[in-house]
Amino acid sequence: MKTTKEALKDMKQIIDILEDKGEPFDSGCSEDESVTMIERARRKSPQKPIRIVSDWIWWQIEYPLADLSRLAERHLQPVKIRADQILLDETNTYGGEQTLISTHLVDIRYDCVFESEDITYILCGLGTRKNVTPEQLAFFIGLS
Repeated sequence: MKTTKEALKDMKQIIDILEDKGEPFDSGCSEDESVTMIERARRKSPQKPIRIVSDWIWWQIEYPLADLSRLAERHLQPVKIRADQILLDETNTYGGEQTLISTHLVDIRYDCVFESEDITYILCGLGTRKNVTPEQLAFFIGLS
């Protein structure tokens, strides 16, 4: 059983991941530019489906060193995108005002083409950047 102090810490993390979207992040493109970005993304990774998202958060995950090493071995970075608005989804998995979380970052190009392990995301509009712990990430994924 958790102590009151531990329970309060857990509650703070829950509130933080749900309410605090982080700091403004100067990235993303306009919806008008998204067509050009799709073309660029297809040239780099033609096999990957594309999702265009807005109302997004760049989650910088604060993994322990051992986890960072394992990610690096797989050529991945400790970053995921959370998006609350899906403008286009070629996989037809999400639509409209639905929250999604990407897999880890493989590469970022043009400040808005976020290539994950399995999908290329086009980040539209203004976004934010936020550091999250693995525990916060696990909690949020459990809610989704």
